[in-house]
Amino acid sequence: MTQFVDAQRRPKECIRRLGRQLKGLSHPNKNGKDRLVLARTLSVGTPLVLVPDPNNEYDRNAVLIYRADDPTEDLGYLDATGAKQVCRMIECGATFDADVYWIDRHDPDFPKIYLWVYQLTPMTRKSRPMRHDAPHYSQSTRPERAFSSTPSSAPPPTVPSFGQSVDAPESSGGPIRILIRLLKSFLP
Repeated sequence: MTQFVDAQRRPKECIRRLGRQLKGLSHPNKNGKDRLVLARTLSVGTPLVLVPDPNNEYDRNAVLIYRADDPTEDLGYLDATGAKQVCRMIECGATFDADVYWIDRHDPDFPKIYLWVYQLTPMTRKSRPMRHDAPHYSQSTRPERAFSSTPSSAPPPTVPSFGQSVDAPESSGGPIRILIRLLKSFLP
């Protein structure tokens, strides 16, 4: 265990401390309440609770954030980078605690809220369990695969030897065609 300092400059024993941001303030929470109104009640040092939201339709690693004294009204989500790390560690048995360490009120209509996330206990499993009940993500939300897993009947591409001229067919991909045209315009 390492000793860190929490948002109110008190010693805090934990394994690690992560600086993260609260997101989703412009959307209503699960109960239909305005998250900005709820966020304006926060102050530096407000204790928070992190709860994974595996049924989130946009991100299966989403982590909801609640005030420790009001676990019925969610304030928003942990940013995606932090949520991926924290959610996986929670599913592997680690426990976390959080508090508000800075509120940027430069834009009074839309404050930015930053959190300290503390890992209190180590992971008890090496890998996360399979989530059979997680929502199915449609093909439109997944990135396109660069290579097909099905075998192709087309011959493999040939690699030109040094000094051999390369002409891309007009039907080839856009970026390659643009690059070849650009190179040809500079060569005599």
